[in-house]
Amino acid sequence: MFQGLLIGLIIGFLEGLPVLFIPQEPHRYGVVGASTIKGGLIGLLLFATIRSGYAGWSLISFGAVYGCLLALVSTLPEGGLSSKEAKYIFPFGIAGGAIIGLLVKFFV
Repeated sequence: MFQGLLIGLIIGFLEGLPVLFIPQEPHRYGVVGASTIKGGLIGLLLFATIRSGYAGWSLISFGAVYGCLLALVSTLPEGGLSSKEAKYIFPFGIAGGAIIGLLVKFFV
């Protein structure tokens, strides 16, 4: 369980790190914190998915779906898919979830 959480936290932190280089963003540290928490949640969800019997390459798909769903949750307060940040949040959410799934597959 802790391996999935740790992998998710690390990848989530790395996913949010580029925001620190955008000087116009007023909530840089909040975005990094939220993406770190999102990564940790994906790691925990993937660990629960392993415990329910799914394993192997399907974890990458589950990770991408979980990343997409959590990206949707983070864009809904801003207007959902029509928000200006959605084009950045969704691809990183899906790719980050798939990467977490791949790493959880190999290390958990």
